[in-house]
Amino acid sequence: MAFNFKKSGGLTPYQGDKKRFGEYQCPQCGREWKSAYSWANMGQECKTCNINVYPHTQEGVGNESRGLEGSAAGEGSVFL
Repeated sequence: MAFNFKKSGGLTPYQGDKKRFGEYQCPQCGREWKSAYSWANMGQECKTCNINVYPHTQEGVGNESRGLEGSAAGEGSVFL
């Protein structure tokens, strides 16, 4: 499940305590990037402008984003 910007009431779309996959866009230069190290209410620095940028979208990382968290097909499983 992806969390969209401004629907949660915090600085970031996701307000939990787990790591997320985030999508970013710098409001100053327009640079876009993605990161597997995105957290609630934490931004990342734009490498061009050196300003803090918050993610506009955040979703689960790995099995969590595929709905497999806590299932028998969890981490360490091999699919052939």
